[in-house]
Amino acid sequence: MAETATNKQILIWEIIGVCFIIIVGGPLHELFAQSGYWRPLALIAAVNESIWEHLKMFFWPGLLFACIQYVRIGKRIPNYWFGKLVGLIVTLIVSVASYLIYMEIERASGYFSPSNLVSASLSMLSVIVGQTVCYKVLTAKSIPAIVTNVTRFTPVAYLLLFVAFSSFSYFPPRFFLFEQHHHYEPIGQYGIDAAPQVGPHPWDIEGSD
Repeated sequence: MAETATNKQILIWEIIGVCFIIIVGGPLHELFAQSGYWRPLALIAAVNESIWEHLKMFFWPGLLFACIQYVRIGKRIPNYWFGKLVGLIVTLIVSVASYLIYMEIERASGYFSPSNLVSASLSMLSVIVGQTVCYKVLTAKSIPAIVTNVTRFTPVAYLLLFVAFSSFSYFPPRFFLFEQHHHYEPIGQYGIDAAPQVGPHPWDIEGSD
């Protein structure tokens, strides 16, 4: 029987995970447009400038990296998939929360001019926080009983996330998270049929719109 992975090994993998998610996630923003708006790519690529579509840049690379890591050392980590699930969810929550807070700060300033550099930095911070939390869960010496009970629902949680990120681009709920933005302002369009020509590129760090 293989020995349990060490904390150092796990830490190295989570650091690699940060880089992997950022590097792989970035191109997912433009992949749909670069493909000529090939509709099947909406399964994994962002199709508009809504908050939800940007979350794909965290979820799919994070899930892919989790699978790669599992093959390498994940089998030697107790509650591996639960820890990865927590990391993914934390990344998504921090990304949405930090973005909304930043938008409110900009509006409160009286001069609404969000910076793409700040938006990109918040995205990177979200990944770092998520991977850090994941590391803490994976290296925890013991897990409270209530958490142990929750881990039984880990497969269901993955399934729900997989279905949501695979389908909501095609069938978007009429909710603010799914609304297309133009220069950081909602414009009443949703999902794959939102006008493709509008909206700033969030990874363009040359200046603000």
